[in-house]
Formats: sequence, structure tokens, C-alpha cells
Amino acid sequence: MQPLVYIIVLNWNDHIATLRCLESLKTITYSNYKIVVIDNGSINGSVQKLCSINDIELICNDQNKGFAGGNNIGIKKAIEQGAGYVWLLNNDATAEANCLEKLVNAAEQDSTIGLISPVIYDDQDISK
Repeated sequence: MQPLVYIIVLNWNDHIATLRCLESLKTITYSNYKIVVIDNGSINGSVQKLCSINDIELICNDQNKGFAGGNNIGIKKAIEQGAGYVWLLNNDATAEANCLEKLVNAAEQDSTIGLISPVIYDDQDISK
């Protein structure tokens, strides 16, 4: 059985980037994951836009708790739910379909790995 992965996406007043990120996650090949979007006190209507997205859990902070504070809320949730792994994914990132599968496979191969990250490309570099 595949370990449960919680994908934590932090949003602050940028639902457009967050929606693009979430759209990319629909293509991932790894199947045992949950997506938690933490809205960090947005005041621009982001929450209303994100509420309509199926298959995510949306946690809304009443104020901006910063990058660490917002992500810590998601990490706490993941641990409480028995996640084997937590993937902190920036809301302005998009994921390749096999990215999470490769990350989990690499982590499962070596129990001494404590942190793993994919290669990150600037989308302008990819289009060249």
C-alpha cells in the first residue's frame, strides 16, 4: 500500500495561481494523497473561489500567519491524519504528473532521507 501523502498548498490573495497549481495536481499518477489548501487570511475573494473546488480541504485562517505559520497548520493536520509524508507545494508551482510518485519512491528506498524535493524549473526556462 502506498503511504498517505498530504499536499499542503498555502494561498494568500492569489487564487488564480492556486487554482492553476490545483489543476496540475489532477494529473499526478500517485493515488494516495489528500490536498489541503491553507488560506492565510486573504481579503480579495480567494476563499470564495477556492470553496468551489472539489477534492480539497480548505482551512481558512482569519489572519496571515506567514509562510511557516500557515504551513504548520497543514502539517499538524497531516500528522493528526496519519500522513506518511507531507509535500509543501508553493501555490505558484505546477507539478509534473509523475513528480509525487518519484518523490515517494525515492524516500521509500532510503530510510535515512529526512527531506526530499523535486527539481524546480522556472516555467520560462521550460518553454525554450
